[in-house]
Amino acid sequence: MSSQHISTMKFSIPDGKTVLGIDQSLTCSGIAVISGNQLMTEVIIPPKTEIVPVKRLVYIREQVKKLVALHKPAIAAIEGYAFGASASRAHSLGELGGLLRVLLYESSVPVVYVIPPTVLKKFATGKGNSDKGSVSKGLYKKWCVDVENNNEVDAAGLALIGASLHFPTEMGLEKSDTVAISKAVETLPVGN
Repeated sequence: MSSQHISTMKFSIPDGKTVLGIDQSLTCSGIAVISGNQLMTEVIIPPKTEIVPVKRLVYIREQVKKLVALHKPAIAAIEGYAFGASASRAHSLGELGGLLRVLLYESSVPVVYVIPPTVLKKFATGKGNSDKGSVSKGLYKKWCVDVENNNEVDAAGLALIGASLHFPTEMGLEKSDTVAISKAVETLPVGN
């Protein structure tokens, strides 16, 4: 794992509640954790020696498992599949996405959202087809998210969406602000 970046948010979620955002990737997964008024982000980068796909999957799963055990999130938000990806890339990302969904289920995370990439972009910028730079600028302008790595930016946006669905008032949102988001996300069943 890489070094952590910590940002102070404009809002605070209730004590004892933690929100986890996961932007999964086989080369550099972004992770974000919101607790109180703090946003912590980092990336999971498999060692270059892990070129065997199943070993990469195991490495990423184990790192996320440690973070789930450490932070005990009440809410997790994971990026949905990008259906425009090439077939070989889509299969590999599908394996990782499925593996992480099962991990969150087995870890009994109470609420797990699957957020389509277009919803993340629209949440950050108001447009569902925005580029990565616009997402970063939008999250900074709205929520003071100050990270440089695109994977961390996406993870932070996912965590913010998860938080907004449960704590809209604390985030300065109206309940009506989250209606469209709640209709566009998938909620996974709670495990064990």
